[in-house]
Amino acid sequence: MFEQCKLNLGISGNINVRESPLVKSAMTFGLFKTYVVLPTHFEEWLSMKDIKYIFLHELNHYKNKDILTNYLIVVFQILYWFNPLVWVAFREMRLDREIACDHAVLNSLDKHGYVEYGNTIINVVDRVSQPGNFILTNQLNGSKKQIKKRIEKIASFTTESKLLKRKSIAIFMLVGGLVASQVPFISVMAEDHTRYDFKSERTVYEDLNEYFAGFEGSFVLYDLQADQYHIYNENKSTLRVSPDSTYKIFSALFALESNVITSENSTMKWNGIQYPYSAWNQDQDLFTAMKSSVNWYFEDLDKRIQRDDLQAFLKQIGYGNTDLSGGTGPYWLESSLKISPVEQVQLLKAFYTNQFGFKERNVQTVKDTIKLEKKVGKQLSGKTGTGAVNNKNINGWFIGYVETKENTYFFATNIQNEDNAKGSMAAEITLSILRGKGIY
Repeated sequence: MFEQCKLNLGISGNINVRESPLVKSAMTFGLFKTYVVLPTHFEEWLSMKDIKYIFLHELNHYKNKDILTNYLIVVFQILYWFNPLVWVAFREMRLDREIACDHAVLNSLDKHGYVEYGNTIINVVDRVSQPGNFILTNQLNGSKKQIKKRIEKIASFTTESKLLKRKSIAIFMLVGGLVASQVPFISVMAEDHTRYDFKSERTVYEDLNEYFAGFEGSFVLYDLQADQYHIYNENKSTLRVSPDSTYKIFSALFALESNVITSENSTMKWNGIQYPYSAWNQDQDLFTAMKSSVNWYFEDLDKRIQRDDLQAFLKQIGYGNTDLSGGTGPYWLESSLKISPVEQVQLLKAFYTNQFGFKERNVQTVKDTIKLEKKVGKQLSGKTGTGAVNNKNINGWFIGYVETKENTYFFATNIQNEDNAKGSMAAEITLSILRGKGIY
């Protein structure tokens, strides 16, 4: 549900959801990592609709960059702790930002949802008599006076009002201008890990929109002989998203390098759990697991590698954001680990040419596992990946390379939509593009 709310709001950044006995109300905070924290056992007294409304409210704080604003407010309050007008102004600004988020949520609901959303806030307040004083967080709860004003605004909501937003901006600019005119002010922005900083003079940007009907996405091709990139959708090509099953290429390589498995001995016993794909419900070796994209096999590989060693591997090759902080499920399946299409291509090239100095036999073993089909004088190798949230396929990948007698071409295709973005569809799009270019 949280991932779906992010998708609805157009948010792709890495946000961690946690629960804690130390909080009584939902809150959002963080600087280099963003957290949405809910009270422990929240599911016992909140309905699924309540939880959805809370997620939408907290994500709007993230979208509006209210977390960074909290830090700026604290700096101003430290500098002018003696001035009561500064404290009053920022207190009103905090309330306006809560009301602005309320309005943003209401704008996404029909009229029947207005009352439900208001009742969600009342339900939370009913559980918490006094809000905690966490000045660096955005809290769903507040003082009685603040809650009363918010409920009145919700009850009288008709259409989205821009007045409150303008009011908040005016207050912030007034106080900020006052302080900035009297003392030097330096703001430090958090490093953006949601994108890859790609710079190459040897890049051709192309319009391949006709191949991506119904999908948001990007295609990246690297011509090894010409040392040139061909990219469709510059913006999406550097945006990091979950690698899903495409990560299994490097999971296999890490396992071989760590001697968890070998090219001669990679068989794992089936755990007996019935999976939705019959090919998964049997013993697997590296070749069958890669061919059928068997999740449990690669999850077991990860468990047999020390987390510190795994983290070192990812940093050594520069795999996307190298974030292994995902929850109980695989960190590479719509979780914390993210990578962009450009990085996928760069890593495939580095893997293919063994720029990282891994054992040649291990690199060759992985190459053999991802071979797909062969035409006269041409070999296609690659791996698909599908990311599902709430049983909806929202993220599709196909990455790989084409070897010809004269050249090697590395590619990565990523597609996204609400419920049909599968790896198989990304593969169809890729093959159509490669045929159009006369590559395969």
